[in-house]
Amino acid sequence: MDNKMRMKLTLGLLIVLLNSILLNGQVDLNCPLKIDFKIAGVSCCDHNNDLNSKRMNKPYINMYGILKLENQSNSVFSFWIMNCSWTDLIKVEPDSILLYVKACDSNYPVKISLESHQSILFNSIIEIPSKIFEKSEISRYSDHKFKTFKIGFLIISEKEFDFSHAFGWQTLVYNKKKKNDFIWTPPINIVYHEYGWEILK
Repeated sequence: MDNKMRMKLTLGLLIVLLNSILLNGQVDLNCPLKIDFKIAGVSCCDHNNDLNSKRMNKPYINMYGILKLENQSNSVFSFWIMNCSWTDLIKVEPDSILLYVKACDSNYPVKISLESHQSILFNSIIEIPSKIFEKSEISRYSDHKFKTFKIGFLIISEKEFDFSHAFGWQTLVYNKKKKNDFIWTPPINIVYHEYGWEILK
């Protein structure tokens, strides 16, 4: 195979990869997980559980959804989460949108092993400051100041988990967050179907 043919094949692969990123969100060649989020419901107007927000008494609109991680490889892929504080592995952008954190009495690491094309689902509550909404009627809540958000998830590999025993889980998570070492959903439209059903296009 000559150099021109190799260059054409390489360019073709790059185009396919770019299309995949644009259509499906971030693709990490070292991580076969695809991440997605689907809004399932909405309620108005709650208050965020964060202590600082409670002190400020800022109302939030809650959106309920399912965060999905799918193994797109042809083999088993394993990673680690905390059974309760798995929310520590998540980042939401813009950062004015928050993820509801559930209280936890017992917290310990859990190894997740997904078979090829198997998924894990996380029930999630996304809290959006109500001040971004220009109308108070929840039936018209889609009239907002920004239209999308995205969710990032930190993948703690088996090797990273083994090393974490030396310096602690929280330090590992902090360092990965500092490096912005997330896999990301595609942009998520802040849209909910009022009657709870929709026809997929």
